Amino acid sequence: MAELRALNLPFQSIGEYFNRDHATVMHNIKLHNWSVESGDIYYMTVIQSDIEELQGNAHVKKMRFLRDEILKCKSYNQLKTIKRRVLRNEYEELLSVE
Repeated sequence: MAELRALNLPFQSIGEYFNRDHATVMHNIKLHNWSVESGDIYYMTVIQSDIEELQGNAHVKKMRFLRDEILKCKSYNQLKTIKRRVLRNEYEELLSVE
């Protein structure tokens, strides 16, 4: 959302794209800015692939393995990231299952 806002899109338009209201967009951007300014390494790692995709630089998808990420998971935020990746079919095991 912050990347879209950087393109001077109005909060309402960004919200419509993500099926959210403008207040949610504003909160998300504020949280994003705070995380970046505070140097949150985990946050930056999680959003890096999304930023590259928005910028058109995502040529090769990183291979992810669900089992490995679950075993390394140590927080609720990491679980939310795993859930998001499952929904996007970003795990190698899920792609190969018929």
